[in-house]
Amino acid sequence: MGVEGPDSSRRWAAAFFGLCLGGSIFLGVGYVASRHSHDHELLSTRAQAVSLAIETMVDDAGYQAIAVAALFRGSVEVTEGEFNGFVQDVGLTEGMFGLGFIPIVPRADLAEFEEELARGHPGAFVFEVDGTEPVPVGVRDTYFPIRFFWSKDQLPAWGFDAGSDPEFASAIDQTLNSLQLTMSEFFRFSSNPGRDGFVIFEPAFGPDGLLLGVVAVAMDLDAVLAAALPPDVGLPLALAVHDVTDGSPPVPEGTWSESISAASRAWRVDVNSQGHDSYIWGALAFIAGGLAMGTATTLAALALGTRARHRNEVARLRILDREKDDFLAVVSHELRTPLTSIVGFADALRGGDGELTRADQVEMIDFIADEADAMEGIVQDLLVVARLQQGGVVPITCRAIDDLAAEVTKIADQAAVVRSSPTTVSGNAAAFADPARLRQILRNLFDNSVRHGLPPIAVTIEADGEQVRVRVKDSGPGVGAVEVPKLFDRYRSGPNPEGLPTSTGIGLWLSRELARLMGGDLRLVVTGKGATFELTLPAATGGGQCVIEPAALAGQAVGF
Repeated sequence: MGVEGPDSSRRWAAAFFGLCLGGSIFLGVGYVASRHSHDHELLSTRAQAVSLAIETMVDDAGYQAIAVAALFRGSVEVTEGEFNGFVQDVGLTEGMFGLGFIPIVPRADLAEFEEELARGHPGAFVFEVDGTEPVPVGVRDTYFPIRFFWSKDQLPAWGFDAGSDPEFASAIDQTLNSLQLTMSEFFRFSSNPGRDGFVIFEPAFGPDGLLLGVVAVAMDLDAVLAAALPPDVGLPLALAVHDVTDGSPPVPEGTWSESISAASRAWRVDVNSQGHDSYIWGALAFIAGGLAMGTATTLAALALGTRARHRNEVARLRILDREKDDFLAVVSHELRTPLTSIVGFADALRGGDGELTRADQVEMIDFIADEADAMEGIVQDLLVVARLQQGGVVPITCRAIDDLAAEVTKIADQAAVVRSSPTTVSGNAAAFADPARLRQILRNLFDNSVRHGLPPIAVTIEADGEQVRVRVKDSGPGVGAVEVPKLFDRYRSGPNPEGLPTSTGIGLWLSRELARLMGGDLRLVVTGKGATFELTLPAATGGGQCVIEPAALAGQAVGF
């Protein structure tokens, strides 16, 4: 019988030592990779929430500007008390530190404007800023002095000529030329040194339709970023925002970034995590522990179990975040604008104290009624979407509509969104459909034409065998080739080059599903200029019937 010598024992010891060392190194590397993968996935989830929060705050500020601009449209003469009361009732959203009105003042009217300003604010005058000191304005053909300004800090901004600041002047000029919502670049406010931010502008028209000036919303960039950061989930974040409208700087290595639409400009949000030194110390701890005999198997099991738990937790967080973000986006974007206008005009009527004429009151009541109709349609859409996402049955009651042209004309006349957009209806046919769901589909198509297209809107109706085709065509730029494949995706908003606030994109998806439930369909038809959507319905003479059980839609259910 042979006996192993010292050399053989050393070889076995060295082999076992090497095995333990190699196993511990492998576990250490696996630990670093697992932590890095976990943090990367968690960073991506958190960063998407940050981007959505920033985009929502900017959209809310734009809606605020639109609501205040509507005050000037609904009142013959807006006083400073009325302006301040309206803004206080509506409230400043997150990131906003002030909201004001900037009229257009020709040089010949400057002295009269200063006298009126001084009556409300003794000692006030039209000024520009030299360094940090206010000085009288220079000679220009046109001035843009702040007439009304309300802020929580009571900043004395009255009389500051926004046209004297190149950043202000450029954004105001863009607003007056496009007559659309616009945004300035990032800059440091000269009237409030040390505060970086940006301004959102909305043109303001009087009841006679004449351009009066612009409503300006001042945003604090630091406050926007602070409000966008989510609660700490064990991953400290570093956040930066870049204006990439005129070019994009390189993305730093290891940074998660996403482009978002900010009124008339484009931003890029950069998010990364801080501090990864713990990875190295963790790896060293695994190596040191692996050198102890008998621990390699235990450490491997722990590492694999931890990694699996990390993956499951990250997957669960991402699903919850996506579902929450989708639902919050619908509620915030779709309900904010009509609700803000309703609250503002209702308060103006309640506190009018006899200052409002009967014509002003009627116009404000019409605004409230239109916005209430818009909210009713939005809530109806949300209820139907909830049923479809849960695989439920949507009530459909179809009947023969003998005069489809008359039904479409009535829906167009009742839709507040198309009252200012010329709409024509040509052709006629008899269709088989649910009148309520048909009204819901056409309201969404008209809304889409107004948001993303240009007037006039043309509706054509024609019978084609056992089907009836209803085409809704606007006169806008049409749908880009890149957007066509995603046009009917749920929660997908189309691009808006003019900077208008956009919806969260349930309208087209929902309209197509409702059309299919009635035995028809909805699609985009490429016809050259403008966007044309074609709704098909069963012909009343074809013996068609509605689809009652939406079994094909149940597989798409994504519950909130």
